[in-house]
Amino acid sequence: RFEFENPETKSKETVEITKGVAMLSLRLSLMALSSSKNIHHVISQANHQNYEPLANIVLNNKKAYMRASYDALTLCVICFEDYPKLLELNKASTGFLGTYWMDRIKNACRIWNAEGWGAPKIAATKQKTPVLLISGNRDGATPPQYGEEVMKFFPNGRHVIVQQGSHSFDGMRNCVEKLICDFVISGNGSSLNDDCVESIKFPAYKLK
Repeated sequence: RFEFENPETKSKETVEITKGVAMLSLRLSLMALSSSKNIHHVISQANHQNYEPLANIVLNNKKAYMRASYDALTLCVICFEDYPKLLELNKASTGFLGTYWMDRIKNACRIWNAEGWGAPKIAATKQKTPVLLISGNRDGATPPQYGEEVMKFFPNGRHVIVQQGSHSFDGMRNCVEKLICDFVISGNGSSLNDDCVESIKFPAYKLK
């Protein structure tokens, strides 16, 4: 619990950030290049009892979710694909989030009325359809090896790995959007020129 100057109202407010909210906010920050570079600074400042950088992350994440349909979209996917498997997990997560994220998903999916659906059974078969997959090598949520597994079923597919990329297209839109457009126009991934991915660099960490 600490005093925080609301950047919108410019007034001092007393706020409380729980451990779970702080950890989830840091996890979300890892999803984009522009925010992951700030994590060292945020943690360092928090260690010196300056919690404003962390509060700003929490506030910005909240505002971003309020402007979009992320929660509904996420629950529609997770609750009917991952939720049945989550219920089968008996061991606590060893990650820095512990069971916090899993517990939130379970509670939300019960409200989303996902009980009793069971895990869908999907028979994966090889497809000749051309596909383009783009992965970020720094993506902890859907790492490149997931894309490699998918590519086993698409012999006419192309998997582009951005070595310094993360989960979102943040910081690399000019390159990946051109790749997507070229792929849609040509309908062929094998001839794509992906030299632009080499120009994508991880930004310098903010230390002060």
